[in-house]
Formats: sequence, structure tokens, C-alpha cells
Amino acid sequence: MNKKVLITRPEADSVILAEQVRAMGAEAVIAPMMTIRVLDTDLPDLQKYDALAFTSANGVQAFAGKSDVRTHKCFCVGGETAARARAEGFTNIYEAGGKAESLADLIIAKRPKRVLYCAPEHKAYPFLDRLREGGVLCEEVVLYVAEPRMHIPDNIKAMMAQNDIDFALFFSKRTAQIFMDLVEREGCTPALKSIKALCLSDSVVQSAQAGLWARTYVSGKPDSGSMLLLLEQILKDGR
Repeated sequence: MNKKVLITRPEADSVILAEQVRAMGAEAVIAPMMTIRVLDTDLPDLQKYDALAFTSANGVQAFAGKSDVRTHKCFCVGGETAARARAEGFTNIYEAGGKAESLADLIIAKRPKRVLYCAPEHKAYPFLDRLREGGVLCEEVVLYVAEPRMHIPDNIKAMMAQNDIDFALFFSKRTAQIFMDLVEREGCTPALKSIKALCLSDSVVQSAQAGLWARTYVSGKPDSGSMLLLLEQILKDGR
């Protein structure tokens, strides 16, 4: 019987990830913990800036839907965000190591004249503060919000109750925290003992509360490619 993998990313990302999971011979079960909603925000005068900063592919997509400008330096948090930027037509792309901290350090090292941070409403890291501490002129525009799911889907609860989910993937601290809050509120915590959690980073493991799961794994690098490699290796090893 194929292993079942719970995917918790926003819908558009989950659909892409599900195809990759199925290619490994596993069954993908999609349950987004957040819904991405682009805000009706006007962009500032982009001529004031020579660089844009994105801490997620959602930020790139939101910006691209509001402007045709593609000539600015484009600082991206990691490979997935950089790939989205290339797909949207950006060419002068700088790619960090997958964390907001590494993106801030990259921008500080490259010293652009003025940066516009295309931000989400909810931020896990004080990105602008770090840039300003590093002497970078910067402002932000909030372009999108990630709205949390309010309930665990009934089909997912039923599968958890029957110990019918083998793995759960978590790509952010907030996603893990939303899931854990819902699990506790809806009385599903005991079911986690039969599920193995794959997490993007150590901080995501903390939000997922490692001791409640059958086992937790941490990706070698904080990007989706490394998460998939980890899952593939675990499936191959039969762990």
C-alpha cells in the first residue's frame, strides 16, 4: 500500500508538491493550513528603489500582478522564490540560502541604494529592522495575507483517527503552529504518534512539537527541493 503524505502548504503550492510526491509512488493528501489573499494595496513609486526583496514566492506573484516592472534587482529568499521571479520575467536575481536572515545578510553585503520589501501581513522575522541595522535604506509594502484555516478537514480527521497518514510536511513555523493548534483544539493530538513529521528547519520542528510525533526529520537545507529529497530518501529506506 502506498504511503500517505499530508501536504499543508497553500493550495497552489500544494498542488505542485502533490505531483512531485505522487511521482515518488506515494499518495498525496492536501490540507492547506493557510489561504493566500492578495491585498488591494497600491505600490509606491518604484523609481525610488533600485531593488526589491521577497521572502516568499507569494510575494513575487503578488507584485507581478500589480506591476510590469522587472528591471530592478530582485533579492529572493531561496530557490523556489527565485524560480518564481524568473518565471515572472525578472533577470537580475540574487538568491539567498532559504531563510529571511540569510536574505537580509545578502542584501546588506550587496548594498543596493534603496530596497522595497514586498511583504506579507504576518512576519516571523524582523526583516526591515535587520536591514536598517546593516545600513540599508528600505521600506515595505504589504501585498498579501496568509489567512489560517479554522478547522481540520473532516476527511483528514478521519484518516488520522484510523492511523491512515504516514507523513506530514511542514514548510514554515506558522504552518506548523496553525496545524498544532487545530489538532489540540479538535482532540486529534494522540493520532500524531503514528505520523512522521518532515520539517523545513529546526525552528519549524519546535513549532511542530517534536515529542508528539512518531518521529521528526529536518531538511538538509531550508528549501522545497531538499524537503523532497528527504522524503524520497525516507520512502526509499522504508523508514
